[in-house]
Amino acid sequence: MRLLLLLLTVIGAICVNARDIVIISNPPGSPVAGGAAKFYNAANDSVGYAKISAKGVLQIPRLDYAAVEIIADGCAPRLISSHHLADTIEVRPHTTLQEVVVTPGNVEEFGNKTTYKIPMADMERYINLYQALNEIPHLRILSSGDAYYEGNSDIVFLINGVQASKTELQTISKEDISKIDVYRNPPARFAAQGVSTVIDIILKSDIIGGNIGVNLSQAFYPVRGDNSAALYYNYKRSRFSLIYTESNRHNDKNREDELLEYDFDGVHYKKSKEGLDSPSDIDDNQITFTFQNNKSLDYLYNLQVQAGFNRYKRNFNQNVFSDSYEFTAENYLNTKYNLYRVSNYFEKYLGDKGAHGSVIACVNYQHYDTGYTSSYKEYTSADMPDAVYNYSTYKTRLDAVFGEVQYQLPYSKLGYLYVATYGFYKKGQYVDAVTPFYESIGTFGANATWFRSWNNKLSAYASIGVEYTKVSTTMRSAPYDIVLPQPAAQLTWRCLPNLRVWAAYSFSMSSPEISQLSETNQWLDTKLVYHGNSLLKPSKRHSARLSGSFDSRYFSASLHFGYSFSPDMICSQYLLTDDYMLETIVNLDTYENKFLQFEASVNPLGNNKLSWWNMIIYGKLNGKNSQYSWEGHRFQWMSSLSLNLDKWTASASYQYPGQVPDGQLIRPRAQFWSISGYYRPIPDLSIGLEWAMPFGKVFKDSEYTIDSAPVYYSRTNKVYDRVNCVSLLFSWNFSFGRNHNNEAPKFYKGDSDSGLLQKY
Repeated sequence: MRLLLLLLTVIGAICVNARDIVIISNPPGSPVAGGAAKFYNAANDSVGYAKISAKGVLQIPRLDYAAVEIIADGCAPRLISSHHLADTIEVRPHTTLQEVVVTPGNVEEFGNKTTYKIPMADMERYINLYQALNEIPHLRILSSGDAYYEGNSDIVFLINGVQASKTELQTISKEDISKIDVYRNPPARFAAQGVSTVIDIILKSDIIGGNIGVNLSQAFYPVRGDNSAALYYNYKRSRFSLIYTESNRHNDKNREDELLEYDFDGVHYKKSKEGLDSPSDIDDNQITFTFQNNKSLDYLYNLQVQAGFNRYKRNFNQNVFSDSYEFTAENYLNTKYNLYRVSNYFEKYLGDKGAHGSVIACVNYQHYDTGYTSSYKEYTSADMPDAVYNYSTYKTRLDAVFGEVQYQLPYSKLGYLYVATYGFYKKGQYVDAVTPFYESIGTFGANATWFRSWNNKLSAYASIGVEYTKVSTTMRSAPYDIVLPQPAAQLTWRCLPNLRVWAAYSFSMSSPEISQLSETNQWLDTKLVYHGNSLLKPSKRHSARLSGSFDSRYFSASLHFGYSFSPDMICSQYLLTDDYMLETIVNLDTYENKFLQFEASVNPLGNNKLSWWNMIIYGKLNGKNSQYSWEGHRFQWMSSLSLNLDKWTASASYQYPGQVPDGQLIRPRAQFWSISGYYRPIPDLSIGLEWAMPFGKVFKDSEYTIDSAPVYYSRTNKVYDRVNCVSLLFSWNFSFGRNHNNEAPKFYKGDSDSGLLQKY
């Protein structure tokens, strides 16, 4: 009797607290006959399940839930927030959905982010999730893998709030995606790195099992490829992943033409160098293992171990004409490095589900072993002694440690507030140089970031920090330390639902890389040498920008007007020394950049089945130091046309040969175009081809000096191998179960500086 009374009491409580909702189909407006509903909490975890009766009635029990997903028979699923539940809910039949696009119903604005939900019908038109992100307005993922948001490439991608690689984005199952959050004002840990946009991909939380993804892009003549494979497996709260990436470039028909003219020690050197077919080889391999243990809204620990192996070799041969003489020159360069990295990341939510904020901490260590060999020689014939032979070689060990602690306060009426401290130390030891030496850079900083939004109409962002840097070297007596503030602010006004304008200012400091401090010679000519500068100081940068963006179904665009002033900007420059003419890197006294940037997407069909994207950048630049003053301009145009159908994907891209100035050097951008196409016989399996430079000219890049430089130098490198280069494309994603909490470390402070300074 006691058990019976207890059972009746529970049933009565459920009936008293339950709520009946009628589910109707519109059209025709009648109750649906059967189906079910799933209930989710704020962390997207499933907390309940209920059936829809034959009369279309859904009885909702008293649950602590944030959203309910209606899955009615014969109708499209519908996800509704608990705050928006009415006594009657409408769902639409499958047959009435002719197409699904990212409409206002799939976009939600929050104070510090915009949330997008991309329907599966749209994602299935793309070869993988990474390419499917093109459905987000202003975000463009090119077929090459390059990503731009509102024309800017400084983007960080996250998965469930933690940083992810492109390979991970390419290998996640599209079925696992819940939503995508776009942050135009990134958290402090990313803003400190100069990141302008953070894109966070949120996965469904009830995923178990594993996932395999393979992406291949490989040409066999010449050998040119970018390939990756990933394996994930999840067991309870633990997750394991193994990722392999490989890049290769093997050319046999590189031809480098040069014109050189300079005076040294009373001798006038004037040479015309005609490039001969020469080989160049690049191989880069990385393998990454990750272990993660995660309890949702409680803690997360991530351990990542990575090893990388890079090899680069070139041997450029040239016919040289100087006055009435003709001879042969050989410019040889061979570099290599082995990389080992260990990253530890920990995050802890304070209070119940982060009610008192959260703390993150990370400690990362990495090690480079490098080798460098460079030589330049001139000879009249193979059986005659070399007329000129210059040779340089060294080996290095480069170690770096990075650590950070950050506290995020809980959200309040005053907005969001983050405080953080961080530090890193890098030391490069040149052990086998002619004169062994070391260089070190140490940095410590702290910052606080605040963000506040008012009714999604007006928002303000402010960050203030201070950073201390110390640089020392035994190469030359030039140790120094510097302390600088690092403020940033932005004010945004959404004057219309699809029109936004904002103004921003920031000040930052950038320390020179250890490779730039190296002064080991790389010989370019008889009396012309290239190396870094151990006396380099950190560069500062004031930046102001006025921007606007517009979104619509058929057209979206953004426009930026900017101005930057950079004391101690690091640029290329030619100098006269006691032993040779030197191409090096120096600090300018002042550097100004006035620029305009425009990007736009045209969607003639009202969706991304057919899309045409363009980006144009124009800038006027002026640099000055005690020896030289120069002016220049920058121009860049990129265009991409894509067609995304149910079974077919095709794209074409073009890059106009604009130019980018770097001190006394002007570097025209290479002209490049390509077309590619995929066919999907089944979902998540795509096979295709890419045709680079179809019916085109050779791939060409170049650089030349301005008139005021003491060396006249013009270089043109032509790669004949890449004419009409065809690559096989293959993308396959196979899930056995689902990935649970598919994440990686939230704050990645890897160091891309291997310590090798190369003159390409």
